[in-house]
Amino acid sequence: MDTKLSVRIGLIGAASLLAVMIVTWLGGFIYWRIKISRGLSNVKREVKERLPAETELPSMLYDAGSRAMPYLLEEMRESISRGDVSTTVVLYREFYDARYLATKHKYPEGQRRSVLTGMSSSTSIEDLRRLHQFEEVRWADERQLYPPWWMWWSGFRR
Repeated sequence: MDTKLSVRIGLIGAASLLAVMIVTWLGGFIYWRIKISRGLSNVKREVKERLPAETELPSMLYDAGSRAMPYLLEEMRESISRGDVSTTVVLYREFYDARYLATKHKYPEGQRRSVLTGMSSSTSIEDLRRLHQFEEVRWADERQLYPPWWMWWSGFRR
């Protein structure tokens, strides 16, 4: 009888530990998905309120690092298909920040974030389309250098 009870307690303990680990992982994954979605919504809203694209915007996805990169590429694709130059430029700034921060972990003191020289609302949609295609290929080539989607706890390049 004692052996059966200890086996049950062991199984219940193992199942409880597994359940806690699954809930913790799901909580982190959902947290980052919501944070990135809200950040992208805020970017689009800020662009509408603060035209032109040369206006410096605070980074909405500063903490996300490489976790935001696939979502930013998708949003850039959608804004290019709509012909929305201003939003695409700002999304590229966010993408640039995400890649830089995933590699360097922080900007040097005094360096401004989310400002790219040579890109403005006068940049053509064709230039942005080519830039996006380049970044898509680059992301496909470099994706293995970044944590996979299920490693939500790390937004930094390996």
